[in-house]
Amino acid sequence: MVRTASLLPLLLLSLQGRPAAQEGTGFLARALELRKEGKIGRALEMVDRGLAQHPKAGKLLLLRGSLLFRLKRYEESAAAFRAAASAGAGPAAREGLALAALEAGRPAEALEGAASALEGGRRGYSLLLAGGRAALELGRPGESIPWFRRALMVRPAGVEARAFLARALLEAGRPGEAANTAREGIAALGPAPALIRTLAAALLETGGEEEAADDLEFLARTGKASPRDLAALGDLELRLGLPRRALVFYRAARAGGLEGKEQIHREALALWAAGELGKARALFLSLGPRTPPSWWVEIGRLRLAENDLEGAAGAFRKALEGDPESLEARLWLGRTALARGDLEGAERAFRLLLTRGKEKRAAYLGLARVWERRGDLREALAMLRRARAAAPGDPEILGRLLEVERALGEGEQP
Repeated sequence: MVRTASLLPLLLLSLQGRPAAQEGTGFLARALELRKEGKIGRALEMVDRGLAQHPKAGKLLLLRGSLLFRLKRYEESAAAFRAAASAGAGPAAREGLALAALEAGRPAEALEGAASALEGGRRGYSLLLAGGRAALELGRPGESIPWFRRALMVRPAGVEARAFLARALLEAGRPGEAANTAREGIAALGPAPALIRTLAAALLETGGEEEAADDLEFLARTGKASPRDLAALGDLELRLGLPRRALVFYRAARAGGLEGKEQIHREALALWAAGELGKARALFLSLGPRTPPSWWVEIGRLRLAENDLEGAAGAFRKALEGDPESLEARLWLGRTALARGDLEGAERAFRLLLTRGKEKRAAYLGLARVWERRGDLREALAMLRRARAAAPGDPEILGRLLEVERALGEGEQP
């Protein structure tokens, strides 16, 4: 996460230029001196002593919020800024609340505080960045875009604002603009990792997989790639048909601390694509009872590729135990039953797919195979014609139609 800039400079301005007769000014002056000397803990102690005597002193509450923010005690910081706002500290307190609430994981409160501070005349880069981030975290990318644009007006060289703007455009369904924004930032500000990551993500949305891989490889070569960057690069290499290169990056991501079932999944898929079926299956199974249903489908397909028909059928049944509505598991269970010679089981699986109104092409093709194995070519032909209606122009269906028609001596054109 990109951390918001220190609150102290912007809030200390709010503590200056006010009448000296306010409560707690002696404590405030001493706390500011301690803060200037870098003694944050002692400054906080002095503020707390002042608040014990003057609990509604707005300046002391403001300083307390900023010191707690500096110590990364964000919940306490937000509480101090709320109290400061209640004590009449005004837009500065709302700005502090926006930044602290955002870091405390409460984007709704952060956005409300940022909007209130903006109405009160605050226009700082950190505030505008926080408002945009809060809207983005709330899943409102369109609303976040104006915040980031205004932040860039305040600080044109703001890397964070430009990176977040590109990300917001991407999440708003505007990948072309996102890519251009990231490129402009890289050209003006240099190859900042945040901009390169966002550019790679935007390129993926526009079909630029190779360019996205090049961008992430640049981060890896320069030592600026995070474990997640390395995993994303592995994903790209896998999509580009380079599973062994993908494995290199996946293992580097794991060495960097990226763990969990998704990482295991990635490595298993790469091993599968590299032809190391046994290792892939072992990796899938290493999760034990935590294996998701969709992964049982993949395990079944691996076993099918190894001609382990019983093991494949067992894996597909496991998938259906975890997700009875899995059409993919049902389809592959039917195909496995057909390979085992269980024509009744295969027919049941394929017909069940038809009752769900899904996978019609695959289901009719499967039923055609069942009837061919039974020796009833006319029924097989009927299934193939239904498959053609479900997927007009499909070359596999058209080829099989010709074969069956020739076998029947009908000579019909598909």
